[in-house]
Amino acid sequence: MYLHGHSKASSCYDHPTKPIAGHLPPVNDPAIAIAVTLDGKPVTGLCPGETYDFTVQFPAPRAALVTVSQGTIPQSNVPRCANVFTSPEKQLVKSVQASWKVTCSMLGGVEIKVTSGMSSSGKLLKGQLGLPVLRLIQCPNNKCIAASSSSSAAAAAAAAAAAEPATAAAAAPEAEEKVLTPLMDSQQSSLVMIADASKPAAAAAPVAPLTAAGGVLRTSAPVVPASLTQIGSGCSSESKLGYQCSKEVGKGVVLHYSLGGEQPSNACTQKSAYERLGGASKGSMMHFALESDLQGYLGLGFPTNPGSMVPADAVIATIDDKTATTSVGSYRLTAPITAGVKPSDGWATGLGAVRQFNLTRNSQTTTLCFSRPVSSAAALTSSINPAVVPLIWSSSTSNAFTKHKMQGSLIVNLISGKYSDVSSSSGNSAAQIAHGALMLVAFCALMPAGMLLARHKWLFGDSEAGRLPNTWRHLHQLLQLLAVLCVIASFGLAMVLFFSENGTGAGIHKLYTPHFGLGVAAVAVSVLQLAGGFMNPGVGHSALPMWRVGHYSLGWVAMILGIVNCFLGVLLMHDLKNAALVAWLTPICVLLGLMALAGLVLEVPKRTLERKGRYDARTLSYRPEVPQGDDKAPCSPTALEAQPQQQQQPEA
Repeated sequence: MYLHGHSKASSCYDHPTKPIAGHLPPVNDPAIAIAVTLDGKPVTGLCPGETYDFTVQFPAPRAALVTVSQGTIPQSNVPRCANVFTSPEKQLVKSVQASWKVTCSMLGGVEIKVTSGMSSSGKLLKGQLGLPVLRLIQCPNNKCIAASSSSSAAAAAAAAAAAEPATAAAAAPEAEEKVLTPLMDSQQSSLVMIADASKPAAAAAPVAPLTAAGGVLRTSAPVVPASLTQIGSGCSSESKLGYQCSKEVGKGVVLHYSLGGEQPSNACTQKSAYERLGGASKGSMMHFALESDLQGYLGLGFPTNPGSMVPADAVIATIDDKTATTSVGSYRLTAPITAGVKPSDGWATGLGAVRQFNLTRNSQTTTLCFSRPVSSAAALTSSINPAVVPLIWSSSTSNAFTKHKMQGSLIVNLISGKYSDVSSSSGNSAAQIAHGALMLVAFCALMPAGMLLARHKWLFGDSEAGRLPNTWRHLHQLLQLLAVLCVIASFGLAMVLFFSENGTGAGIHKLYTPHFGLGVAAVAVSVLQLAGGFMNPGVGHSALPMWRVGHYSLGWVAMILGIVNCFLGVLLMHDLKNAALVAWLTPICVLLGLMALAGLVLEVPKRTLERKGRYDARTLSYRPEVPQGDDKAPCSPTALEAQPQQQQQPEA
């Protein structure tokens, strides 16, 4: 099993993220309870130099893999990974109890990660807990401060010792150096630590066995600490603005982020007024910056639901080059419309914005920067886990809050520096793609094909019967019915899903209202035209000419409205979601081009048949071809009616 022994891990911080060794991908399990205590009291922050106790509780017995992102687990049972603890092989436990040594060099924030499993197959269940590292002055009787104050005395003592005769050192017995290595006791099913004299290291301390009593792991044996990577070990790239991490979230858009410490010093933060809000500790401050090559507004926010634009807290900045004015503020996003962007103060600090030429990217770059504490009563999300920080961002070519050129969402781990995308910054949701695809198929494929079939129904002509069978009509009605069903499904999808995302739609984009209006009109005319098609009075009826005018006119109006609206929809999604124009315009143009070409090609034989009197669209008559030189054969409907009926001779 993956969790036993950590044998398939690529590093001391590795947890499974995809199917492995017969297990399904890990999923979050809210039933996993993680608690950190000091002297039996729960803590919300860690003091450097202290050793804490932590407990991981499971609702049912499981195998477990536990890691800490910084510091060490004195009871670690994995060689060369002092930050890792695993449950004994072939043993399931209901809880894990161990210690966590916080080193004096730790900064920012840390996290405990847990991956568990209940069998050798099936899904893995994960959980995590993030905590900030407190400043030394916030920690009474801090051991790191005490060690620092005694360093001068230690140096003096070392100098005095150096003056003593060298023979004193030679007289001291050489300490036996040993390394602690894990050994599994098969009879007791417990893990004990033994000294291996063959490997030189520091002197081994007495070691107590690790046992599982009543399904609870209790450990107390220390091991030699290992050096661990500091915060930001999972960063995708180095920040050029002084932050711990940076990530390109969109074309020409870069996010910078840090946890702990003061706000980084750069061209943007120099224009800000930074202070720690509400007495927040330095270690609990989160720092962000967003860069974009676009010359409009920039926004970065914290949604209550990852991937959703509203509701959220956000910082938005605009820079007007004409008036040389900069506006940056914190807002509450209640709806994705201009009226839904409302000022909200008290949760963000150090707000700044600057636009300058970026030599590295050879372009004008707009930068937004700010900081916020992990916990803030003024924020919509009053407390954020630094290991799971959901973010939304947007960048525009305009300073008005009505148009996103680019936008996206992601989750960042401020402790490890890693990130995960929630949705693409330049893509569309499945609902939006389905909406557009259904409209495209209806108005650019099915409806034109049905109209083309109705005009060229002569293709179904039966010369022996002298008329057109009803096959063409049934196919025409089927195509139109499918087209209208696609239109209705697409419209329903727009009503249910788009309104839930975009509110009333007012103010989102200048094309939204015409797109919505044309869509309603196209749906109404399409349904009316389909209903009228089933009310055909039939050949010879006095109302047939008027019916044809109405039916044909409604068909053309519905198709033109739909096609125009498809183009508007493409432009709308290009501006709002940065959707690729070629991905939508190519199928529209290809389908319409093929339909137009087919219509032109079929028009030539149709005109020929009508000119020779073989086909009459008004009476739906279709006559056989007249052999050349046969003067007795009918050449027109009038001549045919004037001549006596003759029995048709079979062809030779």
